[in-house]
Amino acid sequence: MLIIGENINATSKRVAEAIRVHDSSFFQELVLAQTAADYLDLNVGRDRKGFFENV
Repeated sequence: MLIIGENINATSKRVAEAIRVHDSSFFQELVLAQTAADYLDLNVGRDRKGFFENV
């Protein structure tokens, strides 16, 4: 059985804010909290003009 972590999703207000302000420690904590997962499902949102330049 595979375990997939899914807590990194840009529809979450906290995640969206961390993306906006480039808060890498926030994402490190989310990843470390899911270390039992085999894979992480990352959803950074849709491709808006200039979005990926800010990630």
